Amino acid sequence: MSKTYLPIGIRISFIGLSLCESSIINLVFSIVPFMIEFYFKDSYSDKVPEDIISSYSGYLEGIFRFMQFFSSIWMSTLSDKIGRKVVTIGALFMNFASSIALGLCTTFEAAFIVRIISGLFAGSMPITKSMIREVTDDTNISTLYGSFALGIGLANSLGPFMAGLSKPADNLGGIFDYSFFRTYPYFLPLFLHSFLCLITLIVVIYYLPSIKPKVEKSQGFSSLFNNKLYISTVSIYGLISISNYGFRLVFSLICKSAENLGGMGIDSEDKVSMIQGFAGIFVLFLPPLLTPVISTKIGLVKSLVWISIIIVPSFFVVYLCRETNGIWKYAALAAFYGINNSSFCIFIFYISICISNTVTPDVLGAANGLSQALIGVCRFASANMFGIIYGWSVTSGLSFPLIDASFSFLIMSLLVIFEVILIIKTLDPSVEHKKSKTQVETPLLDINKK
Repeated sequence: MSKTYLPIGIRISFIGLSLCESSIINLVFSIVPFMIEFYFKDSYSDKVPEDIISSYSGYLEGIFRFMQFFSSIWMSTLSDKIGRKVVTIGALFMNFASSIALGLCTTFEAAFIVRIISGLFAGSMPITKSMIREVTDDTNISTLYGSFALGIGLANSLGPFMAGLSKPADNLGGIFDYSFFRTYPYFLPLFLHSFLCLITLIVVIYYLPSIKPKVEKSQGFSSLFNNKLYISTVSIYGLISISNYGFRLVFSLICKSAENLGGMGIDSEDKVSMIQGFAGIFVLFLPPLLTPVISTKIGLVKSLVWISIIIVPSFFVVYLCRETNGIWKYAALAAFYGINNSSFCIFIFYISICISNTVTPDVLGAANGLSQALIGVCRFASANMFGIIYGWSVTSGLSFPLIDASFSFLIMSLLVIFEVILIIKTLDPSVEHKKSKTQVETPLLDINKK
């Protein structure tokens, strides 16, 4: 079967949306431990304790993820009523404003409030996934997810590289050697993200089609709770999200922690950002290249299983990274972070397709909204749980094997193993194809041409 053609404007729009969504995640993850240290530097006569940095890093990211529970529901529901494009434009504008606001924060309390507000308008992901499903069919959905993955890959490099521009008065000097950049050391990278949102906003206005599902009668949220396959796919997505976001937070923390605590002993934002920026090169190439290929060859369910099998042992590469020094340590950490994030990205694309394939078009927006809301709770739990676990593991004083900065990776591997069991036991071949009330599926783009 030949693939249905996708207009280049559609691909550019989805690249931009994923770039904005993911670049701020990677930017904040690169610098959040250093931001916490900056916010609390005047509260301690000496250095800020490791457990304070790790715990409050989890709180700052966790509250944003928790707010996504509400935004994913209200924004996806609203998009079913007034259209996906209008809500997407509103979300991009709020991303633009909240990034500038976060860059102007000098206290944890202010940053916490900004993350609450930004989280309340950060529910665009289910809308984007609904649009991907609506403008594609079974022949080209993996292709559009490949374009979506390209934006994420760019974000995995661009976000950390922008984070490397933190504290420009000290690190760059020259035109940035002003009191403003000393008072607001994280304004420059966050302003660059807001500018990226502005560019994407313009692209979306011009290229993204106005999409509003045409349905006769919606079954509503109640039908989703009776859909066992939908519940299974969302549960699998939740487990992988806990591991994924825990991995990102712990990686930044373990890079900063001292070597005697099991960390890497990297003491500056620019070095951590550089590592994560080069790691983004893996995400730039691997998901866009592999996403359309793997599922075509072996199917969605088998793809999920095999990717999980790869992820579990890859967590333990951190022990090898710890044994290296100098440039080899940076290279090993970049490969470790990049390959793991690539695996997580591909997995999430596939499970997102599975979730969309478990429901009919009349509840697609509600299904993606509810799933993303629950994922927001999982990410909230992940950020707080792993922030606390990490802080305990480096300050507990226990000398048992594996009880150090890398202990969190052991917990993540157990979660992924449980998730593999869930995939094998609960998913069936019906998740491989789009579920429709009619015999012939017609992408929304084709409908618009008639």
